[in-house]
Amino acid sequence: MSGSEARGTWRAPAEMTAFAFWGGVLIDLRNALIESPVVDIRAWAIMGGVDIVVPPGIPVEMDGLVVMGGSSNRVRDEPPIEGAPLVRVHTRGMWGGVSVRNPKRKRLRDRSRHGRGHVHADVHRLVEDALDVARGAVDRALTPGSVSDQIPPMPKTGSRARTVPADRSDGADGVGRVDGVGRVDDLDASANGAAATVAPNLNHQHADGHDGSAGAAPAAPARIPAGTLTILVSDIAGSTSMTERYGDQDWIEILQTHNSIVRQRVADHGGTEVKAQGDGFLIVFPSARAAVLAAIAVQEAMADYRRDHPEVPIDLRLGLHTGEVIATDDDVFGHNVVVASRIADEADPGEIVVSSLTRDLTASASDLSFDPGIDVELKGISQPWRVHRVLWK
Repeated sequence: MSGSEARGTWRAPAEMTAFAFWGGVLIDLRNALIESPVVDIRAWAIMGGVDIVVPPGIPVEMDGLVVMGGSSNRVRDEPPIEGAPLVRVHTRGMWGGVSVRNPKRKRLRDRSRHGRGHVHADVHRLVEDALDVARGAVDRALTPGSVSDQIPPMPKTGSRARTVPADRSDGADGVGRVDGVGRVDDLDASANGAAATVAPNLNHQHADGHDGSAGAAPAAPARIPAGTLTILVSDIAGSTSMTERYGDQDWIEILQTHNSIVRQRVADHGGTEVKAQGDGFLIVFPSARAAVLAAIAVQEAMADYRRDHPEVPIDLRLGLHTGEVIATDDDVFGHNVVVASRIADEADPGEIVVSSLTRDLTASASDLSFDPGIDVELKGISQPWRVHRVLWK
């Protein structure tokens, strides 16, 4: 005799029940985190209503009966997105209604000086629909644990940053040094050798009293390359316990050093950083071989850093997969992104694990070696996957 709703970013279980009696229930799956290949919804409507919203491109099946009421499947007839979960709605009830629908399409008002009616913005609609389908996919890709396990997102290169002259780096390998677990003293020069851009340290100021961020023009986000991409997902092993061990301030500075090491090696091998969230990166490469070489370079640099700083045992787990993605100017989504994340979950600290497709594309390179591979069950993926570990050591 009231209402209930599940909407926004929430974790949708494989099975759920909605019961409406003289009231209403809303289930909005547009931003839901769905990890199962099938979602079964048992919708009961007794003199009430159940409204289910699914993103475009998600297949829907409906069965059951509402006596002296009705059920409707108003999902638009569009090709399903590859790897999209199936939503099955089982209706039951009396004198009520159950509906399944896509979100309403948005229209943009014609803002010309003549103001003649409305113009249907196809491009705008397609982008909005794609984002409705995929929003949360990268969150799933980089979030193997619960939300409470995450560390606040790391600043991306180009956002409110200060520049450090290249000649300030005193490391022999170009890797910045950390005073114990304290602040970063030096960081890598950027790929062109001119300057390095790092997250601002709020505890430091320049000699003139300014923090160096004022007046710095943000760098334009890199455009995601088109076509088949190799996706690299990274994760710091045991980051939650390290956060507790070192405390927030020291941990953030450790992350800054980690960010610098990863970004430098990615830039050296032509990769594009899509996003950095918590203690992980999502990076894409137009070349599978370049992606594997970049992963090896990152692990080698981290091994050097651990040797020089044994008090900061940062170990990375890296996973790579090659495939088509849904790409916008500054983000990627889709089934293959999730696969890359799940493959990274299979890696032990210090390891690089790749899909069989990525291995097949790079196996002919004489400078790369892989183990024979094993079949693994990836979380949320229905079929077993063959994965290989890169023999980089």
